[in-house]
Amino acid sequence: MRLPRLRLLLAIAAGVLAGAPAGPARAQLDQPLPPPPGPAPAAPKLTKPPAIAKNVEPVYPPEAFAAGLTGDVTLALDLDAAGHVTAATVTKGAGHGFDEAAAEAAKQIEFSPAEVDGKPSPIRIEFTVHFKPKVVAPPVETPPPTPPLEPPPPPPPASVVVRGLMREKGTREPVFGADVSVLVFGADEPVVGAGGANAGAAGAAEVVGATDADGRFEVRARAPRGLRVILSDTAHEPCVRDFTAAEVAGAAPAAWTCSTRARAGAVYETRVRADAAHPEETKLTLSKVELTTVPGTLGDPLRVVQSLPGVARAPFGLGLLVVRGANPVDTGAFVDTLNVPQLYHFLVGPSVISPNLVEKLDFFPGGFGARYGRFSGGLVDVTLRTDVGRQVHGSVDLNVLDSSAFFEGPVGAGWRVSAALRRSYIDTLLPLFIPKKVGSTFVTVVPIYYDYQARAEHDLRDGGKLVVEAFGSDDRLDVVAQDPSRKIDFDQHTGSHRLMVMWTASAGHWVSHFRPAYGYGVQSFALGTNNGEIRYHRFFFREDLTRAFGPRFSFVAGLDGLLSYDLADFDVPAPRNGRSIGVTNPVQTQVTRRLFDTAPAVYAEGQWSVLPTLRLVPGLRFDYYYVVGTDKLNVDPRLSARWAVTPRLAFKWTAGLYHQLPTPQFLDREYGNPNLALIWADQYELGVERRFTDAVNLSLTGFYVRRHDLPVPSVERFSSTGRGRAYGLEVMLRHEVTSHFYGWIAYTLSRSETAGNLADAVPMGPPSGTDRSGADLSWRPSEFDQTHNLIIVASYNRWGWTLGGRYRFVTGVPTTPVASSFYDADYNGYTRVNGEAGSTRLPNFSQLDVRLEHVWTFDAWTFGAYLDVQNVFNAENPEGTTYDYRFQQSAPIRGLTILPILGLRGRF
Repeated sequence: MRLPRLRLLLAIAAGVLAGAPAGPARAQLDQPLPPPPGPAPAAPKLTKPPAIAKNVEPVYPPEAFAAGLTGDVTLALDLDAAGHVTAATVTKGAGHGFDEAAAEAAKQIEFSPAEVDGKPSPIRIEFTVHFKPKVVAPPVETPPPTPPLEPPPPPPPASVVVRGLMREKGTREPVFGADVSVLVFGADEPVVGAGGANAGAAGAAEVVGATDADGRFEVRARAPRGLRVILSDTAHEPCVRDFTAAEVAGAAPAAWTCSTRARAGAVYETRVRADAAHPEETKLTLSKVELTTVPGTLGDPLRVVQSLPGVARAPFGLGLLVVRGANPVDTGAFVDTLNVPQLYHFLVGPSVISPNLVEKLDFFPGGFGARYGRFSGGLVDVTLRTDVGRQVHGSVDLNVLDSSAFFEGPVGAGWRVSAALRRSYIDTLLPLFIPKKVGSTFVTVVPIYYDYQARAEHDLRDGGKLVVEAFGSDDRLDVVAQDPSRKIDFDQHTGSHRLMVMWTASAGHWVSHFRPAYGYGVQSFALGTNNGEIRYHRFFFREDLTRAFGPRFSFVAGLDGLLSYDLADFDVPAPRNGRSIGVTNPVQTQVTRRLFDTAPAVYAEGQWSVLPTLRLVPGLRFDYYYVVGTDKLNVDPRLSARWAVTPRLAFKWTAGLYHQLPTPQFLDREYGNPNLALIWADQYELGVERRFTDAVNLSLTGFYVRRHDLPVPSVERFSSTGRGRAYGLEVMLRHEVTSHFYGWIAYTLSRSETAGNLADAVPMGPPSGTDRSGADLSWRPSEFDQTHNLIIVASYNRWGWTLGGRYRFVTGVPTTPVASSFYDADYNGYTRVNGEAGSTRLPNFSQLDVRLEHVWTFDAWTFGAYLDVQNVFNAENPEGTTYDYRFQQSAPIRGLTILPILGLRGRF
């Protein structure tokens, strides 16, 4: 629910205040990447990777063998739940008959079943076959048989001679699955690994085992000899150490802890691909590297959303999400599926969630599934990490705006915890750089904010999980004046706090995700003699039940409920009788509200693979609202489809209905109309995705959105007669994270229009020349219309240095010009006479942001320094126009100036 009471009461105040090789060829199977996370906490997790149970060597193409040709063939293998290969597709061929030979052999290989969440599961892996001809030694004559000799005595039992640990330098994370190889010096006694495999004779280094999930390994030998132990995998630099015979002959095994540096952009040849439990064809998910290093975002994951296609630029760098031309209040923000009132701190502040806790971010410009509701625009869902506290880690970040700290680790009894805290201090630093000057009129507003997050997790015996999570934020605006004697009575404050429990359990074939939560918030303002405060309580409860009915169909049903209780008190000037049109003469009024709302909803959604290449996701959602003593309900059908023509080409399509409450101020019985209809939108999308290489892909999405029953001022105070529409094309050319580079080009060509003088855009104070009758229903550009929106992001890293840039070019938003003005004796001032609404635009926006960072890596921790500069060329980028008191002369209101942010960061 869009905090109906909160916005209702705040808006009342606003309204009234203003008015590997085997044989000749070998297949190499490396570590799997973690599966793409789905909505927490139901994201699939690979608990056991597949392993080769029966290998089949490919036949070396005769022509290639004769010519001495070599080659590597990469295939995508689809394994069923029993480990059988059901499909083998060449994704990177080598020609010369290698592709066909590799595919034919791969289809006959048998694997041990992969397990996802502890259960055998189908999986897709990347598999590389290396072709390299062997030099076959000429045959030798077989000597005549000799009489059998007496069998030698059995060798002594192997004992552990080296025991060690391999972990990543800087993070201290264990390295799992690294090969343990041994080279024996000057001996012919074999060495065996932890599993008992022989290491071979002197002069040959052989793999004798692998590191376990904790990064530990053992080397066994039957006699003490000098050894060289080599630890290696594709993601890290190898570790090499020589042990003398004396070192391995001691009473206890020789100990070795290897700290290895992660390779930049390590190459993985095995990748786990699992569909999310709730796929949306319009969803865009970014990696953690992309979320924390985009220039101009201060390393904040949630700020990256504003650099994606479909998102219009917000003025002054504010944390507003304007998606496909919709009002910012039409786009929802969620944390672990829990709706939150705001994602960003005041002004240019960061998001309210620590980057250390963000696992992934899903952005839906539209077309989201039935499990989400109460919003008709876009949606952002932030999933917090589900693996916190398995190792002890921490970090501290200091910059010129704020400081933050983070900690995670196990605390005993199976519990793992994490906590983060951030506090701004610009209100303390800024006065130090502003000299005191009596009589000065210089005044500025600065933000004061803090946020916190705490999380505790416990794995249950039945495979379930219990999570307790608390997070909150607090924002306040303060006035800094150069004249110390000048006192300005101004205050704006908002605070929000959430406590949530997440319980995941299984019952037969069903999986339950239960999330009850409580939220408390406060919003207040004070300006001179006018003031107001709202306190609210929210009770959330959500239950999701999921089940897979075979490999082709899965189903989820859920209950999404909300109870609200709001307390509001205002002392503000209000128009008599709640008048909303015509000339008003507000008088000081005390307004008090005590309101109770409820908004339960149920939904169902299926995922049906009609064909191996065609997936349909139908959904249905039913919402009921009891608000201001009135009943409102809606039914929203939704459908999405995806057709994978080839592994690198797919088409997608979505259609659906989406409802939400009007801005609550317009539902008040005294100052609004409680009988307003629900705002609703019908959304349609058609797109294509093309993957050119493993790293480069292109997405094209055309969209059309119609918005209905938007509130407009009327003789009934407000009526549901306004309309809106938006249509356009979104382009995303993306280079995913590789060894040293990532980036994307996002371009949106769109048109956003409205019909009617929408109440959300109409001032409620003294007359300003705006037509407030709501009778004009002709189409014109909306206040959020930005025809062209181009964003280019690029980041390159090498030798610990990262340099990135972000460039934005955006069409100026529509504005209404001043045609003339006249002196109004009733108000003893000049009143502007507007020209045609939306007939002119502000100048185009152009800005370059740059980020430079260097990280020094030590054995147990890392230290970094970064410089993030917004608006490098200090472009003016006007955000509006200001006029003199007669509306005769004007000047632009410049946008954000150059803003350099210098910071230091340490992690262990």
